[in-house]
Order: sequence, then structure tokens, then C-alpha cells
Amino acid sequence: MKLDVLICTFNSGIDKVSDILQEMRADVRYIISHQYTDEKYRYLPLELDREDVLVTQVQGLGLSRNRNNALKYAEGDIALIADDDVKYLPDAFNKILDVFEGNPGVDIALFKIKTPEDEPEYKNYPNESYKFNNRNKHKVSSIEIAFRPHRIKSNNISFDERFGLGSSYLTAGEENVFIHDCTIAGLEAVYYPIFIVEHSVFSTLRKIPAHDKLVSRLAAANDAYRQPFLAIPKAIARTIKYLPDMIRFKKNPFAFLNEGIKAIIYVWTTKK
Repeated sequence: MKLDVLICTFNSGIDKVSDILQEMRADVRYIISHQYTDEKYRYLPLELDREDVLVTQVQGLGLSRNRNNALKYAEGDIALIADDDVKYLPDAFNKILDVFEGNPGVDIALFKIKTPEDEPEYKNYPNESYKFNNRNKHKVSSIEIAFRPHRIKSNNISFDERFGLGSSYLTAGEENVFIHDCTIAGLEAVYYPIFIVEHSVFSTLRKIPAHDKLVSRLAAANDAYRQPFLAIPKAIARTIKYLPDMIRFKKNPFAFLNEGIKAIIYVWTTKK
């Protein structure tokens, strides 16, 4: 089996990509989608001049657009979503390939993120493997996801460019929408409690408190996409849940709820 590692990077982030590359092997290829906003960033470091590296460049903004560009070039049996600030564990690629080799019915596999030794766990992962769907699930991060690209493409699935870093309004949540689209299309997604990649737990988004308006916006938008009839009731319930924190930190609960309602309307009234 062949594995394509889909690395998305932005502007000067292209300089970091070589740190991700492992020793060349016949069954692994790196597809780098380099998104840029200015011609001064349109260059290629010499370290990327390798037979197992394909670099494609796309102008503009939006992580989901960048991921869709990388996906377009994926031709291997398996594709792995990557960013330019991760580090793959030495045996990660073998473990990913083994999972798909041993489970031909699995279309999407979800793995685990390991944090550096001096940091807390990235998230509270389930201990056992299970079939992932809209009723039985945990919060997924993009760099945990591997899939069979031919199955994704044959079902016309792509990343919703309204969501994700660099989008005009909904700056996260693209991975949840992507997995939702996969499961709705009947593809089989399974979680495996296997560490494949290292990443710091201290990301910008994770530092935002749950009572922040941005959290209301992103959560409500995801609900509007995945559970449209429950989106408004869930926005109200979310406001009530975090009301004590908003009172404590002198935040306006009506502004919190309004942010969620606006996001719901945005998803309902704009095209994917």
C-alpha cells in the first residue's frame, strides 16, 4: 500500500516542512500544498527537492481550501492529513498502513496525538477502538485523520471552505464537518487508540475560554451543519450552561447567544 502525507502550509511556513520529512521509503510520498498571499513567499527550500516530495502552490486564504488542493493530488491508497508544525512518531506510517491493510472495510481511521513529555495529554481519548459516527463520537482533530482518498473522491467529499483557519467567519471546525460528511455518505470511520503524531497542547484556539463568543459561534455553526433542527435549542442550552462563568467574568450572555444565532443563520443561508 502507498501512503500520501498531505502537508498544508502557509506563506513562510514552507520553511518548516522539511522537519516533518522522514527517511525516503518507496511506500510514502509527501504532498505539500503551499498556500501564499504574496509572491515573496512563492519559493521552495532546497530541502524539499526530493523524489518523494510533490509541492503544489495555491494563492489565497483558507485552510480548507488548502486541504482541498492537497487532496486533489492524492493518488495513494491512503492519505494522512498533516500540518507544518507536527512531528510524526518513528513507527507512525507503518502503524497507519497496518491498520488499513488489516481492515479493508475501514474508509477513515482516527488516531491519537501525543504531547511533549512536559505537557498534559492532548485530550481525553477513549481507551478502546470503536466505530465512529454521529451518535457515537469524540472530538476529532485534523492531524488524527487518515483515509482512503479514492473513497472520499468517489463520494464527492471535500472540506467545506466556509470552515477552518483563514476563512472569513468560521475559523475552525472543518475536520468535524468533513467527518460528518463522510459518515453521512455511508463511509466507515473507526477510532484506533494509537499515537501517530506529536503536537503541543498549547494551541491558540484551545486557550479560548468556553464562555467566549468565538466558542459560541463555532459550536453553533457546527450544530447548524450537522444537526440543523437542534442548532437553536443547543445554542440556548449552551448559553445557560456557561451563564455562571459569564456572570463571573462580566460577559453579556445575550451577546454570547446572539453570536451563536448569527452563525446558525450564516450556515443555513450560505452555500458550501
